[in-house]
Amino acid sequence: MSEFPNIILYAIPFFILAMLVELIYTIKHHIQSYESKDAFASIGMGLGNVLLGFLSKAMVLATFFYIYEQFRFFTIPLTWWSFILIILLMILLIIGTIAFPMNVAFFGHRMSFTIRHSTII
Repeated sequence: MSEFPNIILYAIPFFILAMLVELIYTIKHHIQSYESKDAFASIGMGLGNVLLGFLSKAMVLATFFYIYEQFRFFTIPLTWWSFILIILLMILLIIGTIAFPMNVAFFGHRMSFTIRHSTII
């Protein structure tokens, strides 16, 4: 998942507003440079992009719900202690994802040293 917002969704109203301003200006000043088929093609491509993005995300969400409903091992009840349990599990998960790669790197580093055999008399 990206950290940046989808700026296309925010820009769509400005695209439409700019096209309407251009259309009104060309009609008012009798300029024949406006091609309606180009505008419809651009609008169709933009709406198609948004629609395909929505449909793909909806399919992923539906798949997640299906997997959750069909293959879950247990259900945590909705009680006061379940929130504490979930918070503790999340903390352990975060610590584990940070600490495990560090441990692997540390032990890999330690194993790279040669072992010197010496006898002390």
